[in-house]
Amino acid sequence: TAGVNRWTAQGSEGGFASLLVVVPQDPTLLYAVGASGALFQTRDSGANWTALGKPNNIAIQSLAVDPHTSSTLYVADGASSTLKSTDSGETWSQLGGGLPQFGVKRLVTASTTPTTVYAITTDGLFFSSDGGTSWEARNTGFAPFVASVLTVDPRTPTTLYAAGLRSTGFSGFHPTYEAAIFKSTDSGENWQRLTSEPLPLLKQLRIDPQHSATLYAISDNGGPTFKSTDGGITWAQLTFGS
Repeated sequence: TAGVNRWTAQGSEGGFASLLVVVPQDPTLLYAVGASGALFQTRDSGANWTALGKPNNIAIQSLAVDPHTSSTLYVADGASSTLKSTDSGETWSQLGGGLPQFGVKRLVTASTTPTTVYAITTDGLFFSSDGGTSWEARNTGFAPFVASVLTVDPRTPTTLYAAGLRSTGFSGFHPTYEAAIFKSTDSGENWQRLTSEPLPLLKQLRIDPQHSATLYAISDNGGPTFKSTDGGITWAQLTFGS
């Protein structure tokens, strides 16, 4: 049985999942994306799972849930499909309204603003205030970087932090990149770069839900983890003990 320092494998497709979302207003309700890119749902904290399949036969790469209406889901395959469901995944509709058709990599919802959705695309960051019906680009202050990771302050939803990515050339046959961290206090209309030194590629930014000035930046491919306690002004690399 599960307990302190014990874990049990749960879920379909052998318990393997590439994405997992816990619905804030009902922690027993979870959505997961299996190894095949299919969507699953559980209403009992993972004891039993219902297969919702592959929306429009896509392999899901990004998943977001409306924080106030758990039956509203957003998914993207990172290629040509960005979809929305308002009935817990039974039916889906394609999103457009100014959102690029191709290359939507991540979808993010705001915990206190139910119709706000952000999309990170290969063309930069896009914002919707009406649940994905219409979109506008919000990249002022990012150039020459392109947004790659985004997190929304759970206490002040107009405050955003994002990691930006830019190409620095090649090492042999492999492209090289550097990252920087940015902040916006107006829902992404304007951005300010916080870090001056180049950072490794970042795959996650997280905000302490109890202390909004405390942030964590996690590098890709097993790289270092950084922490800030002053809203991203200064960062320190964390050292993990054995």
